Amino acid sequence: MARQCFLRIQVVASGAAAGDVFTDSKGAQDLANQLTVGSVVEVAGFLNRHETSSGVAKLVLHAQQLKKI
Repeated sequence: MARQCFLRIQVVASGAAAGDVFTDSKGAQDLANQLTVGSVVEVAGFLNRHETSSGVAKLVLHAQQLKKI
C-alpha cells in the first residue's frame, strides 16, 4: 500500500561548515532569499538528533554542502 509521508527537518549551516557551503555570509543570505516552499535543493551533510528544552526531539540536518537545483 502506497502512502504519503511528510517530514519537517531543520537545516543548519554554521561555523566551518558554512565556510564550505557559502563563500561568505552574503552568499548564504542570497541563497536563503532565493529559496521558497517547494524549492529543489541538493544537500550533503549529516543528521543529528536535537532535544528542545521541553524534551521534544527534532531531526536536524547539518549542511556541509548546499546547492539549488
